[in-house]
Amino acid sequence: MKHFNILLLLFFTACAIPSSAQWTYKDFRKLKNLEGSWEMNNGKSYIQEKWTRVNDSTFEGKNYSITRGVVILEERMKIVLTNEGIFFIATVTYQNKGLPVSFKLISTKNDEFIFENKEHDFPQQVMYHVKGDDKLLAFINGNTEKGFKKIDFSFYRMLR
Repeated sequence: MKHFNILLLLFFTACAIPSSAQWTYKDFRKLKNLEGSWEMNNGKSYIQEKWTRVNDSTFEGKNYSITRGVVILEERMKIVLTNEGIFFIATVTYQNKGLPVSFKLISTKNDEFIFENKEHDFPQQVMYHVKGDDKLLAFINGNTEKGFKKIDFSFYRMLR
């Protein structure tokens, strides 16, 4: 009976320890479909997002807006696999004093990659989901002074 009580104690102690997902290279490889050039038209301008694989642990991306022929680099991005997890790192032009902001991967459910940084003002979440060969869905969301805000993006793969 004493051994049973010790086992129960160990079981409940293990259940009480917070767990965090340990993302692996296998999870990171699922992002390979992100690689390429994507575009969308939001009615005011075209937005292009380009992703390249740098090595086995890093993807780099750039986001441009194109309005009346003027191309503006809006954001530089990375997705990196580290010992601490998988991170989406964004450096947005004219925001955060030009400093990068990191979002940690929290979910890969249904091949939707959701990254989160609860400490950031906006957004607190970034999501990417490649659908088929030619569609990339993305969103950013979070709380603002005016309440919850979500911005959706629907990109299509540019011809190669």
